[in-house]
Amino acid sequence: MNCQELSQDIKRLKSLRDLLRKKVDAATETGLGRIAIELAKDNATSATDQVLEKYMDDFYEKNPGLRRITLEKRIEGFINVNGYPAWANSISPIPGTDNLLIGGDEGALYECQKQPDGSYRLGERIDGLVDAYGKPANASSISPIPGTDNLLIGGDKGVLYEYQKQPNGSYQLGERIDGFVDANGKPTWVLSITPIPGTDNLLIGGESGALYEAHVNNPSLSNLKKALPQIVHNN
Repeated sequence: MNCQELSQDIKRLKSLRDLLRKKVDAATETGLGRIAIELAKDNATSATDQVLEKYMDDFYEKNPGLRRITLEKRIEGFINVNGYPAWANSISPIPGTDNLLIGGDEGALYECQKQPDGSYRLGERIDGLVDAYGKPANASSISPIPGTDNLLIGGDKGVLYEYQKQPNGSYQLGERIDGFVDANGKPTWVLSITPIPGTDNLLIGGESGALYEAHVNNPSLSNLKKALPQIVHNN
């Protein structure tokens, strides 16, 4: 690099630095400091990356309330029952552990397990997640079950399972819970699950009019009650 090129790089760096400072100052007032910084970094040349990184580190040190998320390397091994890379549709913490449950398409269901060194690693694929017709199914929604250490997993064509904590502390997939059907009486997708505030129940939503309240009054969650008429009446 000759002197002229170096001088041009310095000018560009100073200009970018000043622009970055203006963006940060303006964005901090609106709570968007992190976004401004990342956008500014995207426009940086390789010659300025290191300087920008230092500036960003200094900014976050002075503003501890802001957090920066950086992606680490891709975690290998998330595949469906056919061995192909799978969608990761739903992720939830596993109560009482440092692990996560990850659901994807065509039977992709894995625990992401914390290792002694603090890193995370995919466990073995969890078998048995099938739809009402016995085919490997998508896991499109996962939610903790209030008042328990278990999770509820929902997916396509009537997929509704508990992921249950065992006496030895491990987890196991329970039996499929029957009864999640649409307005036409056909097994339907479970698209979303969420705890109902102030109760130990869950609200479960699916396609074609499928909306249920799950009353968590026994370990098997067998008592599913349609919630839509109740909600309409209450309004």
